[in-house]
Amino acid sequence: MINIKNGIDMVVKRTAAINNDIIKLQKQLSDKDNLRIEKTLINKMLTNTEQNLIDLRELFYVFNFTSSEDNMRRYFRESAEIIGIDIEQLEMPYVCYKLTLPFLLPNQRKKWGVFKDTIGKSVYYAIDEFQKTNKITPIHNSSVSFVSYYSSLHKRYIHDNDNQEARDVLNILNNMLILDDNSLICDIHYYSKLTSSHSKTEIYITEADCYINFYKDVLLNLEKKPEN
Repeated sequence: MINIKNGIDMVVKRTAAINNDIIKLQKQLSDKDNLRIEKTLINKMLTNTEQNLIDLRELFYVFNFTSSEDNMRRYFRESAEIIGIDIEQLEMPYVCYKLTLPFLLPNQRKKWGVFKDTIGKSVYYAIDEFQKTNKITPIHNSSVSFVSYYSSLHKRYIHDNDNQEARDVLNILNNMLILDDNSLICDIHYYSKLTSSHSKTEIYITEADCYINFYKDVLLNLEKKPEN
């Protein structure tokens, strides 16, 4: 066993050393534009970096925020803000909520454990805070639209139509923004869009009877407007 503070200090020092090495490598490559590297290697480096950050957040949570519900709620709300999870009510003549996630949802080829145990909790507490602050009543007959933005880096992760995964998000929405996700009272729609910016997911929740208006007001405009 090791003292958690000492452990984090070791991680900080090692991370600083790695950062210095990366800066040195960057300088060495500054005038070598013709060098090429397999994109899979870059993807692996980025994925490992993101996973390490998630592991650190989880470690921090386990040792510091298991004492009370209030502390856990505060931690994941702050985590949602840092990660970039955002929820808002759009100014429409009908009820329409927009949930923005700065990442792609996992598909069936990936494990759901990380999403459920860490990021999923941040999404939950962000929506929970939004619902309670605005005194929102769950929509009875709802329509939920998932819009996935794929950067060139993530083109190979574009979901097949028979491989869409939204169950964890729908479970979080249940009893907060929608009454239930059963198919009698909840319609699900999927859309995909290429982007020159980072990959992300936008989730729109509206009343099923207003979906046609929502499609004209929002989704058609997304098709016309280039995403930068």
